Amino acid sequence: MQELTTINNAEILVKEFSGQRVVTFKEIDAVHGRPDGTASRNFRSNRDHFIEGEDYFKICADEFRRRWDGLPQRATEDVTLITESGYLMLVKSFTDDLAWKVQRELVKGYFRAKSSDPQFSTLSPQLQALINIEMRQHEQERQMNELALKVQHNSDTMDKVTAAYVAPISSGDNWQESATHTINALVEHFSLNHQMFRRELYEELERESGCDLQQRLTRLKNRMKAAGATVTQCRAVTKLTIISQDKKLRSIFIGILRRRTLEFTAAETA
Repeated sequence: MQELTTINNAEILVKEFSGQRVVTFKEIDAVHGRPDGTASRNFRSNRDHFIEGEDYFKICADEFRRRWDGLPQRATEDVTLITESGYLMLVKSFTDDLAWKVQRELVKGYFRAKSSDPQFSTLSPQLQALINIEMRQHEQERQMNELALKVQHNSDTMDKVTAAYVAPISSGDNWQESATHTINALVEHFSLNHQMFRRELYEELERESGCDLQQRLTRLKNRMKAAGATVTQCRAVTKLTIISQDKKLRSIFIGILRRRTLEFTAAETA
């Protein structure tokens, strides 16, 4: 059963993501007694001041439903999860007496409430996030092992898939080329939509790592332009380039590719 807490007579579903508690726009409106859409409007109006992975996270609707209750099945748009810092930025314009009271209750009674694991709660948010990533990777390995057991009876298919896709991706200078080959091979064998599959891979990586690939890509291209790079050189840089330059991101991305391979294979052999 999922835990609920009450702030200003409004119930909030206790949610933790990347080592910290988060709330939704709808919950912020509810505890402050504001009309639906107030918090999301404030966010959109000041979007440039919020940092993804620090003030907020974005996850897909299906991911939200896998973790928590409360999202209608018809909902398909990504869900924005607001951290404590993001919440305090959002409600700066709420200056009535009730708003001050609610802010204090929400910060002390929710965002900073003690975790069920007191030792974990004393760690820095950065370290908690790293531990959560490690735990998710262990869980993914367990799921991959379960999927492998489901398809091991079909040795022909498994041999084919292993040879083509699950071969170790190079860790050297040609990592990006090797990863691209793996993605293309999966798209061809399982008849996937190439653009959609890449987008799903990148979104999954962002959820698991808490990074913003587009933001990193924009910064890299700006640095390249400032250094005199040509338009062609800048266009050649992609999100996969960003991943290739970060050891942690490479590790997570390889895990996602292998998990997806086993999932597709399990579905194919079912």
